[in-house]
Amino acid sequence: MNQRILIIIRRLGMGGIEQATVTLANALATQGHRVELLVLKGQPQLTPSPDVTVHFRDLDREARRSLGGLALHLLVG
Repeated sequence: MNQRILIIIRRLGMGGIEQATVTLANALATQGHRVELLVLKGQPQLTPSPDVTVHFRDLDREARRSLGGLALHLLVG
């Protein structure tokens, strides 16, 4: 039974967690699952297989557009 799977990751840089995430997404897609990868910050440096759908949503940038989000960004920084 194939499933629809969403994997969420903050960035898709060249680090170990990012590489493991892409490997997992590719393996699940190879098994016939519908895999979607949501990247929350920046442009990805790694490219999953064409069977994996990648979505980009820069939540940090969007949050800074509001006064509360900007204040939180400055505090957590």
